Amino acid sequence: MSQPESEQTDDDIPLDETGVTDASDINGMIVDSAEAATEPGRNVDHITAVLEKVQHGDRVKIVFGTSSLKTSISGKVVGIKGPKSSRPPDAGWTKTIEVLGPEGDDTKGRLYRMGAGGTKADPWLIYSYQYYPELDMLEMEDAAWHGWIIDVQRVPEEWG
Repeated sequence: MSQPESEQTDDDIPLDETGVTDASDINGMIVDSAEAATEPGRNVDHITAVLEKVQHGDRVKIVFGTSSLKTSISGKVVGIKGPKSSRPPDAGWTKTIEVLGPEGDDTKGRLYRMGAGGTKADPWLIYSYQYYPELDMLEMEDAAWHGWIIDVQRVPEEWG
């Protein structure tokens, strides 16, 4: 005799270490959990070289995702945390870059955090949070893991 199937509740959905469920829909991109995703092909040395040179206020275009899902955002660097900063980096990294994007929304947007260094995580993973710049407040319950940075470029000021 077979057992009846039980309904799955939100409490049954596995979470990764950031509290993100197996799949999240953020700005139209479905994102897998860290455990289910496969790292895409990428040039970590190139990504590191670009992100080591960014400064507060620079505009960047970031391509990110997994081996099966990719998207991009453009935004402005609003935070750099690390050895030369008074703010400590996040998630066990030695350096964290924060980008506010997508551009065009001055009151409410997403803050994208990416980092490298340390031994706890792969270099240049990317997370995002709903962000309210006028309050300098993140909505941590809305955290989403987006995979790995695949490519990044600094863009001219007039680029939009």
